[in-house]
Amino acid sequence: MRQIILDTETTGLEPAQGHRVIEIGLVEIISRRPTGRTFHRSLNSVCARFGRPFGQWSA
Repeated sequence: MRQIILDTETTGLEPAQGHRVIEIGLVEIISRRPTGRTFHRSLNSVCARFGRPFGQWSA
């Protein structure tokens, strides 16, 4: 059986407060084994508070 596993990363759970989806990922599985086929995409990844992409913070 073929399955597609979906994973999302969000900034929160309240769209009314400005929370949004920032990443999406998929993995294909056939007969309970990963096939190696994957998909990953960053979406809306600019932090509204600081105006910079997530992951680009100075030390």
